[in-house]
Amino acid sequence: MSDILRLVLPFFGVLFLGYGAGRLRQVTEDGLAGLTFFVTYLAMPALFFRLVAEAPLPHTAIWSFVVTTTFSTYCAFAIAFSVGRWPTAAR
Repeated sequence: MSDILRLVLPFFGVLFLGYGAGRLRQVTEDGLAGLTFFVTYLAMPALFFRLVAEAPLPHTAIWSFVVTTTFSTYCAFAIAFSVGRWPTAAR
């Protein structure tokens, strides 16, 4: 249980702090825009990176899932690229 709280609490803590600051009107509209930028582009990626870096790889990686999602992403990209390239190649 403590492992789950250690993973989940920082993520939702940042979200709840931002929500509380906006709800209590302690931060102006411009400040909320800056806070949103900070959380979205700086704090959350660093938090995710730290959490993934600390996790033991053999216990967290389900290789069939990793291979399937990587292949699916490649197929979606190939289809989108082909469809986007097709009209210009026909000219």
